[in-house]
Amino acid sequence: MSLDEFLKKYYITMNIRDIEKIEDKNIATIKMKYSKLVQEAFLDEKGIPDSKLEKVVDEIKLKEKDELINYYKSMQS
Repeated sequence: MSLDEFLKKYYITMNIRDIEKIEDKNIATIKMKYSKLVQEAFLDEKGIPDSKLEKVVDEIKLKEKDELINYYKSMQS
């Protein structure tokens, strides 16, 4: 599987049930970690104003993508 195919498969928004169905537990762990961070950001109304929420979520998603890419590269070694 190419990196593009890998990202198309895993760098998407998934609910908890979809994440739990991922066979590779390392990928599932990465997805769960960032899913929880996004959820926490949405719930942190006092710490993150609405005007900055989109930026915070985008930063979380970028970190998720970086971690998925690093995992993909480690699988190729």
